[in-house]
Amino acid sequence: MIWIVMIVAGLITYSTRFSMFNKSIAEKMPKWVEVPLHYVPIALLTAIIVPEILIYEQNLSLSIFENLLRIQSNSS
Repeated sequence: MIWIVMIVAGLITYSTRFSMFNKSIAEKMPKWVEVPLHYVPIALLTAIIVPEILIYEQNLSLSIFENLLRIQSNSS
């Protein structure tokens, strides 16, 4: 059973990556796909950076400056 799952997952992964290099698929993405993709990098960076600033020692604090001061005082 695990081999079937691994093979199916591999085929799905291969097909999604192959679709980007296949010339038979349209060369330009539709506008409704292209526009939201412009926001992906900023959304990912925000999802990575904001928790690092707001969560300090397992406590959520919305005071960004307080957290930055704690981080700075611990590093020096």
